[in-house]
Amino acid sequence: MTNIKLSCKAYCKMILHAVKYPHAAVNGVLLAKKSSLHSDQIEFVDVVPLFHISINLTPLAEIALMMVNSTDIAIHKGSIPLKIAQHSDGNFVPCDNLNISFDSDNTINTCITLLEKLAFNNLIDFDNHFDNIKLDWKNIRLNEEIEKLK
Repeated sequence: MTNIKLSCKAYCKMILHAVKYPHAAVNGVLLAKKSSLHSDQIEFVDVVPLFHISINLTPLAEIALMMVNSTDIAIHKGSIPLKIAQHSDGNFVPCDNLNISFDSDNTINTCITLLEKLAFNNLIDFDNHFDNIKLDWKNIRLNEEIEKLK
């Protein structure tokens, strides 16, 4: 069994990305704590929303992943609509038997508040960033808003 722990920020940003583009498939990168990579529980602390238009364009994905990898991203410490896959032998294999928990009891309420405030309009993915490079794909303001509500 795979034990997954999601931070409030990671969960909220995933939901906001999906809500912002209900007509499209969306994807992103889950960022885990380095210390959790060798334990029986993986703790995802943030999400970088990638695409809602061109989810299968390898060159754009490679550029986005290089930008994410080269950036020092600050990390602050039921039924879930989430699919998690592991990269194995050149393919993404879905993880079965997930045990998903949250780092905060207030995660769902924080997400509901953000949805009511239409905060998904402030979420920037790489498609938005590539259209206008002044838009912040790191979502610093949104991260701050999530931290305040949490």
